[in-house]
Amino acid sequence: MRFTHADKMPVLVQAVYRFAGGRLCAPTPTQYAARPSLEGERDFQMDFIGELRKRRDFAVQCVRGIKGLSCDVPQAAFYLMIKVDHLGERTDERFVLDLLEETGVLMVHGSGFGADPRQGYFRLVYLADEATLEIVFRRLDRFLTNNL
Repeated sequence: MRFTHADKMPVLVQAVYRFAGGRLCAPTPTQYAARPSLEGERDFQMDFIGELRKRRDFAVQCVRGIKGLSCDVPQAAFYLMIKVDHLGERTDERFVLDLLEETGVLMVHGSGFGADPRQGYFRLVYLADEATLEIVFRRLDRFLTNNL
């Protein structure tokens, strides 16, 4: 490969070094935190994982209770990829936009994660508390009843 602007090469090399240095070198505070995080108490982690599992199970139960929806049970995530059986003439993106406009509930269309826009997938994050999730699923159920 031959460069026609050899005089610009030192500037390019310097920029590459700065970029690589920022990406390849771990920040000092993180290095100091690594050891205690690996050797310290882990009780809080088990509590956190248990709470996430409880919310996941609640969200999956809600999905299964709504006609026309389905999902797999995630093993290591804080979101569900939910499938709507019948989108009608809509894409998944149009579905989530209509849902947002009518209910105020925000989901992410599955095609944003590589799914076919006509398959009817959307993503729901289940980090909210159960009371909030219950409101979300009630609104989603009402939306599906009125629109599909």
